[in-house]
Amino acid sequence: FSRVVKFERIQPVLLGAGGAVLAFLLLAGMLHEYASVGLLRLLPWVNAKYPVRTFITDKIAHEKAVPKGEPVTLEAECAGAIPSKAYVFFKYADKGWSRAETITSRTVEERDGRRVAIFKYEYDPVVADFEYYIAAGDNESEPRKVLAIERPELAKLEVRYQLPEYISTQPTEWKNERQLRAVAGATAYLKGTLNKPVKKAGGAKLVVGNAESVTLDLNQDRDGFVASIAIDASKEYEIILEDEYGFQNKDKVRHRIRAEEDKLPAITWTAPAQHLEVTPTAVVSLALRLEEDYGLRKAELKFKRYKPAAAGVAAPAAEGPKPAGGADPALNSPPVDGGFELASDGFGKGARKLSLEHEWSLADMALQPGELVVYHAEAWDFCPSARKGEEAREWHLKVLSAAEIKQKLDIERLRLIEVLKAIIKDEEADKKSVDGVVDNLGRGNIFDLPERQKVTEAESLQQQLSRRTNDLEREFDNLLSRYRSNALDTPEDTQRLQAIIGVLHDCGAQKMPDAARQIAAAALAREDAERIQNLRNGSKIQQDILTDLKALLDQMQKWAETEELIRLAREL
Repeated sequence: FSRVVKFERIQPVLLGAGGAVLAFLLLAGMLHEYASVGLLRLLPWVNAKYPVRTFITDKIAHEKAVPKGEPVTLEAECAGAIPSKAYVFFKYADKGWSRAETITSRTVEERDGRRVAIFKYEYDPVVADFEYYIAAGDNESEPRKVLAIERPELAKLEVRYQLPEYISTQPTEWKNERQLRAVAGATAYLKGTLNKPVKKAGGAKLVVGNAESVTLDLNQDRDGFVASIAIDASKEYEIILEDEYGFQNKDKVRHRIRAEEDKLPAITWTAPAQHLEVTPTAVVSLALRLEEDYGLRKAELKFKRYKPAAAGVAAPAAEGPKPAGGADPALNSPPVDGGFELASDGFGKGARKLSLEHEWSLADMALQPGELVVYHAEAWDFCPSARKGEEAREWHLKVLSAAEIKQKLDIERLRLIEVLKAIIKDEEADKKSVDGVVDNLGRGNIFDLPERQKVTEAESLQQQLSRRTNDLEREFDNLLSRYRSNALDTPEDTQRLQAIIGVLHDCGAQKMPDAARQIAAAALAREDAERIQNLRNGSKIQQDILTDLKALLDQMQKWAETEELIRLAREL
């Protein structure tokens, strides 16, 4: 190789080149720092940075995760030559850097004898990923990346209940709800669906009441969980979610858990629903309605039988209940308890509403006039726990002789005749008012405010008469039932009372409302001709009502006169 390359010839070249490099380095070191960096950057493998006078420290790490839709503060500290302004540049997706935005928030602090300026930029809200860098003075920060991360949230929550075994062995259907409500002793099973996966360890927790949180079981994708809550008392619960970035669900609401007491069945009496005076052989028609949340098991009627006090002997009032008349009974012996079951095929689990009827024959009890029977109903569900329900409503049966009952019922019937007379009188007055308005309009007078007032009052009175007639119908129906239950009815009497009830129903439920509608239509009519026709139609219906009620009154008065003659004949 030495025979080919003549080292003595290239040696001067190598020494010249080395001297040039050495001179270049010496020159770079001796020159100003800016010039030296410039000389070094002439070399292709050197990427030296020019010295700066402003030093920027970015307070955000190279990559920062921020909850999507929430603000983030971009903060940088500047030392050295502190500028009055700083600028921020943004880059979204694959786009280039945006134009600079001025950072106006600037504070200056003293730290270890040197001044530091703090620049803050409020970015609100963060809706997508972006990059940014801050430029201040003669320097700029390294690019930083901000990630917009969805917070974990509960997208859907389904619940079903396993009720206590005495109610049902099958769980309820799944339904969407967050407020838990079930009978005490039930278990609520929760199935949650999340908007994103959460962290593997402790990503979903359940807090019930004031107890410690419990980690929930997640599915394989970590975007759903299952949980169970014992419904033993009313309290609140909360579900806490956390993702891999440490973000928790923002909408952390404590939902209500309502543990309901399994109350005893509610009892509503529909018949007779009042204190009665009965004969010893009466048949009392009982009707009641039972309501229960989960299932009716049985119902019973219980009674206490009080015998009359001996002559001159009276027990304290507190020893017995007050009878129908309101006076304290005089008792000389403790009550005799009794009762019987109210039978029905409707009892069973799931039976929530049930109507019961029973014909209670008092003849089997061999009652005597002067006795008092106090009775009430009780009902039970399938709950094994002993509970105390509301005070049972008690009703009284005051035992009288057949003659006493007959006399009281006849007096009641005469009272109802007087009620009918009052209805007829008011119906006549109402018709007279309507006819007066018709006559006034027929003379060509205008339908002014006084006339409008008369029509309004006539329509209101007609509605009142309808309600009073319906009430009278119910009272006659009750009277008929009392005649029957005490075995004091005859086929003829029953036929008469049913005819009265039919006429009252026809008038109170049909004709009177029709008359009221015609009168009301007159007030709304635009033309006098139409108004007069409506009033005449209403007056015609009122005349039909009066004809029916007066004929009914004549029949009832003749009936009463006939019975009075029969009574006098018997006395003679």
